[in-house]
Amino acid sequence: MDERVQLLKDWVAQEERGTVWVAKKIGRTKAYISHILHERLPMTDKLARDLCTTLGIPLPDKGRMTQTGTSKPTQARAKKSRKSTDS
Repeated sequence: MDERVQLLKDWVAQEERGTVWVAKKIGRTKAYISHILHERLPMTDKLARDLCTTLGIPLPDKGRMTQTGTSKPTQARAKKSRKSTDS
């Protein structure tokens, strides 16, 4: 199971929100959110970012997750930060 899906399920249950409410808030359909929650469709990084920015749900991009599920900096961000310190 995608850890982000489980985090979303937990958040929905904790906040006592339904799929219709979540879908309306992020501009998606109830069916789409339901497919994500039942893992018939994969959670995309864009959807995870939309959930983070719109609802404040802490879902990291899958590409930036380690095996333990924590975020790690990307190489691009590491290079950018080195450039800013080199100046």
